[in-house]
Formats: sequence, structure tokens, C-alpha cells
Amino acid sequence: MEKTIMNNTVSETKGTGSQIFKYLLFALVVFIISFGITFLGLKNLTLSSPVNGNSTAELGPVFQSPEYTVNLANTNGRHFLKTQFSLEMENKKVLKEIEEKLPVFNDKVISTLSTQTIGDLNSPEGLEKIKEELKDNLNSFLVRGKVVNIYFNDFIWQ
Repeated sequence: MEKTIMNNTVSETKGTGSQIFKYLLFALVVFIISFGITFLGLKNLTLSSPVNGNSTAELGPVFQSPEYTVNLANTNGRHFLKTQFSLEMENKKVLKEIEEKLPVFNDKVISTLSTQTIGDLNSPEGLEKIKEELKDNLNSFLVRGKVVNIYFNDFIWQ
């Protein structure tokens, strides 16, 4: 117990320094525990396999598309989409086939993208739908293999 005399009054303080120390120690322990839980949770998320089952370590041959700018459907030319993407191929033969059939490839991409509406572009589900449509349309003319996945590198619409 500590006695302090100030202005002719005596005040007694009982271990306030040790109580503050206990609260700070408790807060520090809670912080360390929550940080540890968060770190372990994030570590487990990054170590788990991707949702679609494709691992980046197993990425197949990749084709970089040219940049495409197309008018969106039902907008009277007021809205457009500018995009560039990478295609993951099943094998290298498909890569060569696309290069040989580049005019057909470009036509399929432009035809698919120009049928999209603003509503199709407003949601992640719409973007996945566009990827699936592109993949299906491109695979329809490929005979040496297929497109496994599409990765957008640039996707701007206005």
C-alpha cells in the first residue's frame, strides 16, 4: 500500500500499477492468440488446393490472346468490352493448331464476346459464364486437344 500526501489530504492507492500491468498482459496474450489463429487460418487457405482442381504447378501450355474490343449487345454501340486473356491448353499440339487457325479463333472470340450484355458482366457468375461460353466455342473447332481454362489478364467494360 502506498500513501501519498497532497494538499493536506492522504490518498491511498492499492497496487494500481500492478492492475494496469495485469490488464496489459491480458490484452497482449489475447492479441497473440488471435494473431496466431488468423495466421494458421490463412496458411491453411493458401495451402489448400484451388476450387476448380487445377494447380498452378500443373499449368499446361499457354496461349496469349490478342487484345479484343467489341461492342456489347443491346447497347446501340454505347458500351464496349476491351479484354485480353490467356488460354491454358491441354497440350502443345493445341497451341500450334490455334496459331494455324487464328482467323477462326478470332471470329469465335469476337462472336462470343459481342453477344454479351451489361448484365452478363455485372457479376462474378456472369464472368464465369463468359469463360465457359468462350471455352465451349473455342473447343468446338479444335481437333488436336482442347482449351482447359481461361484466365482474363485485362477486362474493361464501359
